Formats: sequence, C-alpha cells, structure tokens
Amino acid sequence: MTEVFRTILNMSVTGSIVALCVALLWMPLKKVPRWIRCALWAVVFIRLFVPFSFSAPISLLGSIGAPAPVNGVVTYISADTVQGIPDWMNETTVPGTVLESELLPERMSNAKNVQTTTDAKQTNLIAVGTAVWLSGTGLMLLYAGIQYLLLKKRLGDAVLTEPGVYETDAVEAPFVFGILKPRIILPVDFPSESRALVLRHERAHIARRDHIAKPALFIVLSLHWFNPLAWLAYRFYCEDMEASCDERAIRSMNREQIAAYGETLLRFGTRRVSFAGGPLAFGEHCTKRRIMNVLNYKKPAFWVILVALLAALATTAVLLANPVSLNMAEEPTDDELEYVAVRVSGDIKTENIANPHYVPQKAVKEGLPDLNEFEPQTSATFLRFDLNDTLSLRLDPTALRDQDTAEKQFSNLLERLANGQIYIQAYMKKNANGYDNAENTEKFTNYLIVNEELYQYDVNCDAIDVQTGSDYTRCAQQYVFALMNAKELHWQQFGYAQYLGGVLNPFDITQAQLAEEGIDKSKPYAQAYLEQGGSEKNLTKQDYRLLVDAMAYTCITNGMDWGTPYESAPICSLEEFSAEAQDGDDMSVMMASSFCAYLADKYGFDKLTGFCCGNEDFKKSFGTSFSRAFERWQEAMGKQFS
Repeated sequence: MTEVFRTILNMSVTGSIVALCVALLWMPLKKVPRWIRCALWAVVFIRLFVPFSFSAPISLLGSIGAPAPVNGVVTYISADTVQGIPDWMNETTVPGTVLESELLPERMSNAKNVQTTTDAKQTNLIAVGTAVWLSGTGLMLLYAGIQYLLLKKRLGDAVLTEPGVYETDAVEAPFVFGILKPRIILPVDFPSESRALVLRHERAHIARRDHIAKPALFIVLSLHWFNPLAWLAYRFYCEDMEASCDERAIRSMNREQIAAYGETLLRFGTRRVSFAGGPLAFGEHCTKRRIMNVLNYKKPAFWVILVALLAALATTAVLLANPVSLNMAEEPTDDELEYVAVRVSGDIKTENIANPHYVPQKAVKEGLPDLNEFEPQTSATFLRFDLNDTLSLRLDPTALRDQDTAEKQFSNLLERLANGQIYIQAYMKKNANGYDNAENTEKFTNYLIVNEELYQYDVNCDAIDVQTGSDYTRCAQQYVFALMNAKELHWQQFGYAQYLGGVLNPFDITQAQLAEEGIDKSKPYAQAYLEQGGSEKNLTKQDYRLLVDAMAYTCITNGMDWGTPYESAPICSLEEFSAEAQDGDDMSVMMASSFCAYLADKYGFDKLTGFCCGNEDFKKSFGTSFSRAFERWQEAMGKQFS
C-alpha cells in the first residue's frame, strides 16, 4: 500500500502543477465558451488519476525542469525515499570489476547497520502517512455514499410526470439524480413558467454526461483530499460545468427568455439539495457569477469557437505531455561483450629495444618518436605481446625485477587495456544512440609503455604522450578522446572521457590501483568520501563514482591546486589544453567528470554524448543554460556531502 501512496503523491505533484497553470489561464480565457475551460480542468483530474502519459518535446512539466519520466511515469518521490533502500544495494557488479567478493557481505552489513535508524524513521513516516491518507479517503467516500443512499430513500415516492422527469414534495429545488439511469427531479407544483427553462439546463447535463463525470471526479478528489489545489480544481470545474450548461440552455433564447432564465437561477440559488459529488442541482455553484454570465452572454462567432478549440487542444497536449523520456544508460550484457582472457606465460618475447622488429605494426608515423631515439638502460629489454594484431604493448621489465611478477603484472595490465576498450565500445554502442564511431573503434590500437616514467598511447596511429609514472593511468580516457574525434578539447571532452573511461569502465587501471592500494586518507577528499560510506579498498564502480564526486566537492569547497593535475588543477592549465578557454574550462577534470555524471543522470547519457562529441551546444542539448545547470550541480554536491 505504501507503493500506492507514493504513486498518489507523485500524481498529486504533477496534477498540482497543471492545476496552477489552468488557474493562471482562467482569466485570459474569460470570454471563451465555458465548456473549453471545463475541459482544461478535466485535464487536471486526468493528471491526478492516471499515473502515466505520453512524452513530447513540448511539455509543461519539461519546461519547468520536471524529472524525465521512466516508463511514462514522472517520479518526484522515489521508491528509495519510501523504502529507505540505498541504490547501491541493488547494483550488480560487471564482469571484470576488481572486487574481493568475500568482503562484499561485510560491507553491505556495515552499511545496513549505519542506516538502520534512518530506514526505520523513513518506514514509520511512510506507514503513518499511508494510514492517514487511507483514513481520509475512506471517510470522504463513506460520507458521499451515505448521503447518496439517504437522498435515494427520500426520492422513493417520486412520481413520473414525463419521460425522464419526476416530481416529489421531498425536495425544494430541481436536480439530476442517478448515474446509470439519470432522472430529472422537480419539486411538486413547480412553476410552469420556469419548468421548460430548468429542463433545458438539466437535459444539457445529461447530454454532456455530467452525471457520470462529477461523481468520477469526486472519487479522484477523495484520493487527493490532502491537496488544496485538487479542491480548487474541483470547485472551478463544477462552476464551469454549470456555466457551460447555462450557455447551452440559452443558446437559442431571445432576450426576454434569457432574463427569465436569470430570474429562475436567482430563485433557486439559495437552495441546496446536493452533496459533494452528488446530484446536479440547478441553482448550485456561484449563482451570482452565473447570472452575470447569462445576462452578458453573446453567441460567439464560428471562427472564435474554432480558434478557441484549436488553442484548447494545443494547451491540453502541453498539459498532458511528459518531458521526453531519458535514454537511461544500461550496462552491456555478457552477450554484448567479448571479454579477452589474456594468457602471457610462454608467449612473452624479450628483445633489445634497438631491434626495429619490435616497433609495433603501423606505429611508425609522423609524430611518433622512433624507439631508437631512446637510450636503452643497462640490460634494457622489453616484454612484447600482440593480441590478434590489434593491440601491442611493450613493458620495461627492469622496473619489475622479477620475471614471474613481470608476467603477472603484464598480463593484468594488458587484459585491462583490452577489456576496457571492448567495454567502452559496447557501452557507447548500446547507450549513445549512434554516436559510437565504429570506424575508429575497429582500427588499429597500440599501447607502448617505454619505461616507468613515460608511455605512449597510439590510437589510429596518432601518438598521444602522457606523463604518468609507473601506474600507467588514463589509457581508457585517451581511448575515449580518440572516439570523440573532437577538433578542440574543452571541459566537456575531458569530463566525458574521465566519466566514460574511468567512472563507468570497470577495467580502469586507476580503479585497479585504488582497489589494491586503498584510499590515501591524507588526501583532502578522503574524509568526504569515507563519510559517505565509500570503501577504503576493493572499490566498486559505485565507490569510484562517489570518489570522483568527493574530489569535485572538495575542489568546490577548498579550492584547487591541492593535488595532482587531474585531481584539482584547472583543465585550461593542462598541457593537452591548447584552445581558448570557455565557460567551465576552469574546472578540474574530476569536477568536469562529476558534472558530466550529473548531466547524464538528469538528462540522459545520449544527450551528454551528443553534446560532448560536439554535435550540439549546451542549451540545445539540455534545454537550460550552462550556468543554471552548473549551479544545480553544485547544489546537489552540497546536499550530498554537507
């Protein structure tokens, strides 16, 4: 039942937004036929009752930044909020992720213990809210049901005077009663001069199916009894419904008949026989405004009705439409991946660097230094492995000292490079809606690790020099750079490459290093990361995302230039950055990565990819300005880590 309550709350939010919009249109639409205003109020109740809708580029909810729907449903209040279950507990690890499986249960147990109190409070709050909501809904429906049965009993001796019309001395005012078989009820000895006028009005109700619509809307109101805007919408709907029937009744009357109709409204305007959601009484709902509307009524021209109808249809579509659904990124399945199982034992060849045979195929090109230009160290030899003539790697084993260790580390490194590349290809192909550059991904790729201070990463035979030290980081990020094929590199390219190549890629070499060595607690971001439940060792993808966010938050709060370039140095200060700086280029790579992750979560991975690959500008891609999105991301970081 808590899930039903959550659904009601979400519908109440969307319905309230639509109700406010229709209320703002109430006065501008003062001169249009009342049935059009009545139809717009009906849209509010559709929003309050139907949890799903269609998606369209033009949407009221989308224009105010509402969450994109999932399966046609706009969700403001998540299931996690209701149930108190952290997202990561439902995550599955991707094959190849560095994770000590025996430690996972312990981590989950610790996380559950930490959140026990919070979860209990959330559960209790939702349980109380659900009980109060059910009680209120039940009381309203019970009251309406009792009132209906009592009135039905009072009408038991009503006498049929003409088809569909009954008279009784148990009532003082005319109304329509019944849902499946509606009847017009008149008081006994009803004035003959008013009879025909009243019957026109009540028959208009029956023709419009108002005797069905009003009880149905009352049921919807009962589900949202806690929402004052739902009450407002119901009141205005009933008023416009009555006014619409007035207009229909007097449409063919002359001025004398219209005046007599107004007098009849005045005569019965103070008499009440109905209850909320019940009979359609002739004189109910704002009699004064109805009389003024009747006396001032002028039959609109055909073109006015046509224009008003078209405008109403367009407005209805905008009010009913959801924002365009996000293309939520999904992990590639095992069937979509062809993982590489690297076995190097017995296949490693050790040769002197000076031998030109060991320059990888297609690697000699302008911009790639000749390996002979490097002065060989004492006993300088290189381990070489070729994977189906698509990937070559050279490693200086003198830094590893031990041949067995060299083979093991070489195998692990090579497997991560190859599988990381495969994973990135599959992820883009599945989630980036055609942005995957198949031609680039299938071309020759070389990894040349020359010594422990420098490796050269060659994609499509274009060399990229990266100073990394002995941990050989950023291979995946450089591969993403090649796939993007951007003419200039700005914050979005750096952030996207780090996000896709590091945060999303379970084979990232940096993740492997952190998983083995653990988090350095002396780093300025370590405390923020650990306080949010991040693991010290055996990091998962979720941990690494949290780590990047913690780095970004620390840059926001503490300033930059406190760590390595990728941690905190502005992107525009990096050696790879050669373009004229733009908005956002003063972020660090980790800030840009966290911001890209935020944009992917909020607007969809495909939109992020299109923007970062240079296909569209920021406003066109995300429907908002960079400054506004950046501000919202900072607010989200503050809420997460404050």
